[in-house]
Amino acid sequence: MDDEMTTKEVDRLADWLKANGHTDEEILQCIKYIAGTQGPQQSNKPRQ
Repeated sequence: MDDEMTTKEVDRLADWLKANGHTDEEILQCIKYIAGTQGPQQSNKPRQ
């Protein structure tokens, strides 16, 4: 089983996050977290 995301899947994830109000910085943090290069970051945005 392949546990890696394709470039297309990462691009679609970024599109979804952007469409749901996430900033470019949040999107980058999310992708880095998924890739395992950094721990989770807490957002300063208020929850809706």
